[in-house]
Amino acid sequence: SVTAPTIDTDPSDVFACAEDMTAAASAGNGGTLTYQWLYNDGSAAGWSVVNAAAFPALTVAGETSVNLTITGSPADVATIDKYQFYCEVTEDGSCSAPSKAAQFYARTEDDPQLITALVNACEDCGTEGENEYVILSIGDADVTVSSANIDLNYSTSTPIVPTAGTSLTSSFTADVALVNSLNAVNTGNGCASNVFVDAVTAGTLPANSKVMIMDPNICATAYDFSHFCGSGPIYLLFTTDASWAAGGNFANNSGVRYFSLSITNVNGETVYSEYSYDSDLTSNDDGDFVQFSFCEGPATEYRNDGCTIKTASLPAELIQFDATKNGKVVDLDWATATEINVAQHVVQRSKDGYQFEDILFVDAAGNSSTNTYYKDVDYQPLDGKSYYRLKTVDFDDTYDLSSVRIVYFENSDASILYGNSEWKISYKTDQAYEYTLLNVLGEQITNTQTVAGNENNVSIDNSSLPSGVYFINITSGNYYKSIKVIK
Repeated sequence: SVTAPTIDTDPSDVFACAEDMTAAASAGNGGTLTYQWLYNDGSAAGWSVVNAAAFPALTVAGETSVNLTITGSPADVATIDKYQFYCEVTEDGSCSAPSKAAQFYARTEDDPQLITALVNACEDCGTEGENEYVILSIGDADVTVSSANIDLNYSTSTPIVPTAGTSLTSSFTADVALVNSLNAVNTGNGCASNVFVDAVTAGTLPANSKVMIMDPNICATAYDFSHFCGSGPIYLLFTTDASWAAGGNFANNSGVRYFSLSITNVNGETVYSEYSYDSDLTSNDDGDFVQFSFCEGPATEYRNDGCTIKTASLPAELIQFDATKNGKVVDLDWATATEINVAQHVVQRSKDGYQFEDILFVDAAGNSSTNTYYKDVDYQPLDGKSYYRLKTVDFDDTYDLSSVRIVYFENSDASILYGNSEWKISYKTDQAYEYTLLNVLGEQITNTQTVAGNENNVSIDNSSLPSGVYFINITSGNYYKSIKVIK
């Protein structure tokens, strides 16, 4: 009897700025597995095949592999919000099994998000931990103040499993007197009206509110918050969580650290997001802070404004950054609306989304008040996933980081699968290639055969060959591999 493939891993729901799902399966009969992702947009009765033609404004990769990614600008990705996807796994072209379906939810600027973490405190008075804080947005619905509804965690590893040791918001307290002191400092620095409001006293936070989580022992004179004048109300949430340590909470020079944020609004909707920053990229000086994108993931900015806390002021207003697979290379395009004292743009690449290296350098316009367009090419992208971001460097060496773009190249190394009286060449490439079969003496057994690109599995009949050792030589451009096979 024929056994269908077994689905070992079903895709999970994704809430992000890029669709990224994985399925895994085992062959039921020792055969070759192929994969095809399908989608449903919620308006159709059936399912459609995922391919580039189905999503012309987006970059589709891995639609015939275990890992599907669909990337693009946040505005374009938002067009597939609430789409469902599943993977159909087929063995030897005949026997199939479907994975479970998963749903994609596109993140937008209206979603709850972590905005800023002050990771190296100023200490005009008080201690390091007492003067650290984070800023978040609660999203586009009201939120009732409670530890169940506002759950922030910090950890040295990911994924974060919330515990008493990782939680930063298990309990809060009201402190109207401290709020009044901070407002008084702002008034002395020129604010015409109060900026800060006590979150616990307010009880319910209005939609799109900004919240600063801090220790109730924060030094009122440690920071100049006057740049927040006119941007309030900002709700101050004073944590009394035992894990918020007076001696300091956030790493400054110790590798990558992780945050998770869960916000539940008055409608009962919960949004979870995860963030990270590389503490080795900070200046290790008082006033270091990191900023995050609504797309979650790695920090997009590492800054230090001293102890004068400013709203985001970028040397370049980036309006576009795209990384697009184009055959064997990646096209990189970006544009700025304005540039003030910008020295250069640096394209960075990573294989894991955390450790980035500089790969391309482009001189900037310097100063410009009109749209400026740039482009470059990565001629040697990584196998598998490549993560790209843009580093915009000012003349004083301060810099900002863009959101991350993901490009996927399937592994291009050839291998041989054993079948019934045949060998199968498995070589995932969009380029044509040639193969030749030789015996152990190096004598050619078959004529050189040419295979079209994207033909991933090619069979070589060995039923008439005597038992022994053979070699299959595969050539494609500069690629060459000789694989020993046994009959």
